[in-house]
Amino acid sequence: MIWGPAMQYALIASNLADGKHKLHIKVLQTSTSPSTGNSFQLLNVLKAANIGVIAPIAKIKTVPLAMFNGGTVSLDGSGSFDPLGKAITSQKWSIVAAPQGSTATITADANPTTSFKPDVNGDYELGLKVCNGADTSVQTLVSFNVRTTNGKPISVPGNDTTIATKTIVKLNGLGSNDPETDPLTYLWTVVSTTSGVSPILIYPTTAKPQFETLVAGEYVLSLVVSDAFDAISAETIKITAIDGYVGKEIVKAEDNVQISPNPVKAECSITYSLSQKTPVAVTLFSITGKKMFVLVNENEEQGEHQFTVDLKSMVSSGIYFIQIQTTSSTVTKKIVVE
Repeated sequence: MIWGPAMQYALIASNLADGKHKLHIKVLQTSTSPSTGNSFQLLNVLKAANIGVIAPIAKIKTVPLAMFNGGTVSLDGSGSFDPLGKAITSQKWSIVAAPQGSTATITADANPTTSFKPDVNGDYELGLKVCNGADTSVQTLVSFNVRTTNGKPISVPGNDTTIATKTIVKLNGLGSNDPETDPLTYLWTVVSTTSGVSPILIYPTTAKPQFETLVAGEYVLSLVVSDAFDAISAETIKITAIDGYVGKEIVKAEDNVQISPNPVKAECSITYSLSQKTPVAVTLFSITGKKMFVLVNENEEQGEHQFTVDLKSMVSSGIYFIQIQTTSSTVTKKIVVE
């Protein structure tokens, strides 16, 4: 089957009251298979009772969303047409909006293809109407921004995370941004994996693709974002897949939290392991549950952490408890100070 341009009419509503009406269009994702995407264009909204006097449709070829001052915009309205097959007899380009101080004009504004040279920085909006000799189309608009400099976009693929194997990973690059708020294009790729299996990314050219971690390992992915000037920025994110992972930063308290020596005569070393980046609070409590000292209170990276504390200089001899708390787990260890 060959897919190509097609035009289709559909009845949206009937028996509407006189006055203005608003039409909402929503594109639904109905497939999870890899796709390069599809596009459509709403050309016109017609009155079903007036099919015999359908106006022509002005269609403008896409123009860049932004450009540097000193450049020229090529305008192409040769794709304009009449739904009933009548010939387009005339067309008219116009400047609908321009920055204050602009005196630019459209060259040969009665031609189907022409050009426009902006003269000052700012936002421009140009319009095209076409006529079939009897009826004139509604105005079709294109807009773009003109500037002298362009900032580099910022890629934000999200935070490194740990999940269970055979889990669908939903990436999110919507935190990426552009200094001039230009629309961004996205490209996700798998940079490396320790699992020996390279996952298939679904919708890799969108802000929110996804993939499945079939086996345990580390998956490093890159997000490249580009703006209207093809200025690019790239950052990576690491996804760690662990068999049986249940979302706890401190996986096994008896193995991952160590206090040495215990009993303590002066200083002791406290060691713990984190399976992902998380806020951590390490607190000393009395045997009655009274909070004595906060030893650590900060965001910490994935991996092993160790610090030394002189408990003998802080408290008297006795039995105490060290509590290590993260966003989703709490581990408490008894400690004796001699």
